[in-house]
Amino acid sequence: MSQPLQQRRRPSEADQLQQRVMSTMSFNKMKRSTSSTTSTLQSLATSRDYHEASSNSINPLSPSLRWSSTQRRPSEDQRQQQPSYPNNPSQPPPAPKQHHSSNNNNNSRRDRTKRSHDPVPVSKPAITVAPAPAMYWSRTVTYGHGPRPIRAHTSVVVHGVMYVFGGTDNKGGFAKLHTLDLDTFTWSKPTVYGDIPPPCRAHSATVHEQESKIYLFGGGDGPHYYSHLYVLDTKSMTWSRLQTTGPNPSPRRAHVSVIWQNHLYIFGGGDGIHALNDVYCLNIKENVWSLVETSGMKPTSRGYHTGTLVGDKLVIYGGSDGHTCFGDVHLLDLVSFRWHSVNLEPQVPRLSHSSICIGSYLFVTGGHDGTHYCNDLLMLNFVTMAWEIRRVYGQAPTARGYHTMVMYDSRLIVFGGYDGKHYFDDVYILDLSGNAYLVQVNNFVIDLD
Repeated sequence: MSQPLQQRRRPSEADQLQQRVMSTMSFNKMKRSTSSTTSTLQSLATSRDYHEASSNSINPLSPSLRWSSTQRRPSEDQRQQQPSYPNNPSQPPPAPKQHHSSNNNNNSRRDRTKRSHDPVPVSKPAITVAPAPAMYWSRTVTYGHGPRPIRAHTSVVVHGVMYVFGGTDNKGGFAKLHTLDLDTFTWSKPTVYGDIPPPCRAHSATVHEQESKIYLFGGGDGPHYYSHLYVLDTKSMTWSRLQTTGPNPSPRRAHVSVIWQNHLYIFGGGDGIHALNDVYCLNIKENVWSLVETSGMKPTSRGYHTGTLVGDKLVIYGGSDGHTCFGDVHLLDLVSFRWHSVNLEPQVPRLSHSSICIGSYLFVTGGHDGTHYCNDLLMLNFVTMAWEIRRVYGQAPTARGYHTMVMYDSRLIVFGGYDGKHYFDDVYILDLSGNAYLVQVNNFVIDLD
C-alpha cells in the first residue's frame, strides 16, 4: 500500500536550512574535540621530548662547557627572516611555509619558544695540560686595593702575609705599606704608627722571624741616598728608627741584606757616584754597626745584584757596576768571613732580578741580561754548582726587572716590576707541584774547594 501523501512530499526550503544548520553544528563539535585531543597529545609529546633532552644534556655547571645566552639558536621567525640561498644560484630559494589554522600557529609558537631557549654549548679553548710533577705559572686574581704599579720596592713574608713597602713609578717614590694575605690574596693598607720611613726605592727589607720584625735599610728617592735603619714591629704595626753606634754604612741603594744569628749583614750597592763591595754587620741585640774585614777574592763592586742566605753562606749573584752586567756567583762564609768565587760555565748575566733559595737550588726569575728584560726561570744547583733548565708550563710573567719574589706554602709569588716602558702591579704564582719536596731539602753541603 502506498505511503501517505504528506510523508512523500518534498522538504520545504525551511526544512533544508534547518538540516544544514544541525549538520554544521555537529561537525564543528567533532572538530573541536579532535583538535583538543591532538593538542593534548602534542603537548604531552613535547613535554616528554623536553624532559628526555634535559636528562641527556650536559650539566650547565660543568666546567667542560659554558652556556651563553647571546649565542642561542635563532627562532623559526628569525630563520624565516634570513633567507638561505643554495650553492646553485640558478635554483630558487624554497617557498616560505604557510600555516592554515590557528592550531598550527599555536603549535609553531610552542616549538619556537622551546627551541629559542635551548642553550648552545660553547667549546672550551684548548689549554695545554701540564704533567703532574711539572712546575706551573699562573697569574692570580687579587682582591682589595693594592699598590699602584711600582718597581724597586721590597716584599717580605711574615706569618702568611706579604708586606710591600716603598718603590717608585714615573712620578716618584712611595712611603706606603700594603699587605697581601697569601691565603686569600686580599690586599690591605694597614694603619701604622710611629716614625714612618720617607719615600724610598732600591732599599732592602729583611725579616727577623723570632721577633716578627722587618728591618729596612738605605734606599733613596731621586737624588737622595739614605743610610738610615727602620724597624717595623708587625705585631703592633709600629715603625721606629733605630739609634745605632759604631761605623755606620755609607748612604746607598741597590744593595742586599740578610739576617743570620741576630746579625744584619749589608753588601754592595751604589752611592750615586761609585758602586760598592763592602760588607757591614749590625748586632741586632746591641744595635752596633761594624765593618767586616773579609778574606779571599772580593766580588767586584756592584748594585742591583741579589744576596741569598743559604745555610751560613751569603750567595751573591749578578748585578752591575753601571757599565757591565755580571753573571758571576760569589759565596761569603759568614763563619770565617772568607769569599769564594764559583766557576760557572756558562755564565748567565743578570741584574735587577729576584732570587730565593729552595732546598739545594737557587731560583732566579726575570731581570735584565744587559740587552733586554727576561722572564725565564733559572735554577742553580748548589750541589753540582751548575745551572739547570727545567720546563715550566702555564702563563709566565711578562719580561721585567726590579720586581720582588717571595715563597709561601711551596709557591713562589712574583709582584710588580718594570720592563723599560711599563710598571706592573700584577701577581704571579709559580706552583712547584712535584718539586715542592725541594723545600724540605736542608741536608746538603756546598763544596767550596
